Order: sequence, then structure tokens, then C-alpha cells
Amino acid sequence: PVTASLAFVGSGLKVFTTMELAGGDPLLLLSFGSGMALNGVLVAQALYFGLSQGLSPADIFSADFTSANGGTPAGGEDDEDEDEGDDHDGEEAKPTPKEESVTSIG
Repeated sequence: PVTASLAFVGSGLKVFTTMELAGGDPLLLLSFGSGMALNGVLVAQALYFGLSQGLSPADIFSADFTSANGGTPAGGEDDEDEDEGDDHDGEEAKPTPKEESVTSIG
């Protein structure tokens, strides 16, 4: 939603700039206007589906910055412990056959 919103605003600025500096060139207005309309559709869809799920607009827009596992930033530092809670009781994970073949070559 954030990217589509920023693209919508950017397209709006392009339309304004075209009106002011390019004398309202019809081809440029059509191009930037259609881009603005399509970006607006993306924002509207994100808001519609988010609100239909019971999310607030703030939750919808902040979803770009959090992962689905409880608010940790996507790509954040917590990704290094992927085995957490997998009930191996301290055992090391056994390599898959593909990993064995790669490690046995060296």
C-alpha cells in the first residue's frame, strides 16, 4: 500500500508538472493520468480488502514494514534463528541429500 500510494502521489505530481511546464500536452497527460488512475486503483484495492478484514488504515499501511509472524520487521535481525521452536531437542539438523553431495565434493 505504501509503494502504490507514493506512486499515486508521484503520478499526480507528474500530471501537475505536465500542466504547468509542458503546456498540458495531451499525450503526456494521457500517459501520466492513466498511471495515476491505475495507482489509485491499487491503493483503493489495498484499503478495501484491508478494511474488509477488519484492519485499520494504519495497520494496512504498516503491513509493508512488518512480517506476518508478529510484528518483526521484514528482513530484520530475528531471521537468524529459523530453527526456534522446531522441537529437535538440541539436535543438529541432518543435511538433505543435496547438501551432503555439496559438502562431500570439497
